[in-house]
Amino acid sequence: MATVGAQIRVLLAAVTHTANSAGTTTLGGRVYRHRAPENTQWPYVTFRDPVTETSVLRGDGVGLGQERRLQVDLWQQLTPALAGEDHGLPDRVRAALDGRKVVGAHRLRVLQRVRVDDDDLQVLHDAFDIAVARAVTA
Repeated sequence: MATVGAQIRVLLAAVTHTANSAGTTTLGGRVYRHRAPENTQWPYVTFRDPVTETSVLRGDGVGLGQERRLQVDLWQQLTPALAGEDHGLPDRVRAALDGRKVVGAHRLRVLQRVRVDDDDLQVLHDAFDIAVARAVTA
């Protein structure tokens, strides 16, 4: 069975983005676990899996399952005129992940997105907090 990370790579590789003058293309192989290699072409995605794993309990303390949280980071390079940003790309990343089945019948849920731009480095960073629930097996 494929891992959550492997399935995320497949889902995100197909996400399209609009390059400045090159038209529309996909993220393709620019999806990396933890960090991207130096000189990676922009934009690209990194992810951390797992970030946390939490037990989900009923009110009486009986375990219902576990929730695994991971983080997906979208990195775009900005120019002074913001010409390097694809404004719709974060929405397409969210759409590629939210509600998708992974590892059996469990689904990814995008819980939030945090956007940080660094004017000094000319980098735009969108961090997605993602949950995937799974049942506890005896």
